[in-house]
Amino acid sequence: MRDYIGERADWLSELVRLAQAGGELDPVLSPNALAHFCLLLAMGSALVPPVLHAVDDEEWAALLARLVAALAPAGTVGPTAQTRTPQ
Repeated sequence: MRDYIGERADWLSELVRLAQAGGELDPVLSPNALAHFCLLLAMGSALVPPVLHAVDDEEWAALLARLVAALAPAGTVGPTAQTRTPQ
């Protein structure tokens, strides 16, 4: 299991590096740290499926969009800025 997870972490780290090179992710972020975070989310989602919590699909989508936008390079406008409603 450790080898499998290690391979996945290496693969995710490389994907992060490619996205950083393409200007899609903030180059300041550590590829290894982001890969680790993604693996934690994946493992956690296997243990805590959505049926255990009453989360509305729109609420969930808004949260994920916000998290993804936070990973964008500084000064870029993410998709959440376009979908936000004025308060």
